[in-house]
Order: sequence, then C-alpha cells, then structure tokens
Amino acid sequence: MPMITEEILSQFQSHFETIWSELSKSVSTASGKQVEFQSVQVQTLTPSEAVNAVSGQALTIQFEFTGQAPNAQAFVIQGDAIKLAGAALAEGEAPEDEESVIPEIRPSLEAIVQGLCASLGTAAGTSLIASDLAIRYQTWVIPAQWEGKPEVLEVSIEMSVEGKKIPAKWIVDLATIEFTLGISTADSPSNEIPFEQIQEGARARELEAASGLDRLMDIPLEISVELGRMKLMVREIVELGPGSIIEVNKAAGEPVDVLVNGRLVAKGEVVVIEDNFGVRITEILNRSDRLNRISEVA
Repeated sequence: MPMITEEILSQFQSHFETIWSELSKSVSTASGKQVEFQSVQVQTLTPSEAVNAVSGQALTIQFEFTGQAPNAQAFVIQGDAIKLAGAALAEGEAPEDEESVIPEIRPSLEAIVQGLCASLGTAAGTSLIASDLAIRYQTWVIPAQWEGKPEVLEVSIEMSVEGKKIPAKWIVDLATIEFTLGISTADSPSNEIPFEQIQEGARARELEAASGLDRLMDIPLEISVELGRMKLMVREIVELGPGSIIEVNKAAGEPVDVLVNGRLVAKGEVVVIEDNFGVRITEILNRSDRLNRISEVA
C-alpha cells in the first residue's frame, strides 16, 4: 500500500503555488534575471527508481532541514540542461563544460535552497534552515536518509530563465511531506512514538544543546582555512627559499577546508572581496556535529 496517498499528494501540491513563487523570487534576485518555475509532472517512486532515473553525471544540490525528523532533499539538473542552465544563469560566456558550470551559477543554486526553505517553512508554520548542503557534479547515489524508505516524491520542474526552458527534478522524501503538512503517514503500532513527539523530542534536544553552549559563547575561537597539506623531508625544508613552489594535495578548484581551532566544520571556495581573500561556504557539518566540535575545541 502506498504511503503517499492521493489525498496527501493533493494537500502537498496545494503548496506548489507558494513554492514556485518563492523559488522564482529567490533565484531572480540572485541571478539578476527573470526566472520562473512550474511543475510539469509529479509522481511517487522508490528511492532506487528515483536515483536510477538520473542517468550518468548530474548537477545535484543536496541538503536537509535542521530541527526536523531525518530528511533529505535533492534538486537535480542533468544532461544538456546543465550547460543550458550555465548559459542562461551565468554572467558572460557560457562555461565550456558541465563541471565548470557550478562556480559560475552557485549563487543561483544556493538561492534555490533558500527559496525551498522559505516556501516549505511558510507551509509548515515554522522557520526552516538548510544544513549539509552539497552542490556537486557527480553520479548521484541514494542519500543515506532514504535507505529503507518505501517512497519519495519526484517533481519534474520547468525552470524558465528569460524564455530559456531548463528541465530539472526536485525529489522530496516522506519526512518532508509529513512536517510540511503536520501529519504522519505511518500506520504506527501503539507502542511506537508518534511523529509529533519525535519532533518535540528533537526540538528539546536542540534547545538543551544550545543552552549548554551558552556558557561558551564568549570564548574566542580561531578560524583557519586550509588549502591543502603535504609532507617534506627536513632536507627539502632547509632548501626552501623565495620563489620555491610547494605543491599541495588538492587539485585546482577543489573546496578548501574551514577549521575551528584545527577541527573541520565546513568546506568552501576561495573568493576575492575587493583586495582581500575570503571563503564562500559550500558545505557545512550538521548543527549537532558543529556543536560537538565547537564544544570540544572550546
């Protein structure tokens, strides 16, 4: 028996107008171009079917919402649509290959996540924050949160950028539908914990962790950005001089590590802000892991 019934699907689709409106506004602002979204087809699939439907390499935006039951979201652009997205959203000339599209249109991709947070948060009557954000060009695999789940919802989307049509997919799991609608679809035995209690417990644990961290809020921490590492012999160190080049273990374009007192908390890309270097965060540990690591270093 399907978990996502026609009634539940109809309720969730009733929020689509708000979702597409928020996405259009968010991405239009980030790109400086007129962007519109609409759904073309909605269907339920098993997680394996959803992933297998994405053949070859794809541009994937994957994240989850903090403070909710374990969930995962994926926004997928594949095939020729990747270059089309680059040509439509990037400034200047279109990137030459699919992988180089990501840095050119990253603000627009991050705006998609912001739009989904805003629209689904409005539907659920809460403020949603995305974590574990990963934007990659890769062969897509099943997110760990979907293992053992019976169904996901796949929404085929048409993204229009100043008249150019770009097909994409938004794949949402059952947990997201549940907290958006404020329901539980599971036929739970009486000894199982209701979904609402799971939510309350998660919020309570988060508040408890936050209150324990209050004592540490005024402690200064050192943030460093690590480009890469390598090992040298003492002889090689002694021979270093002005003009020497040290080759690190990362390829050009790879994310750099953001460390708090020597402990990894995020990854990012190097940017130039006027005459200074900066780092734009692209991936970050989930809230609980960050709290644990910050507590350790403090």
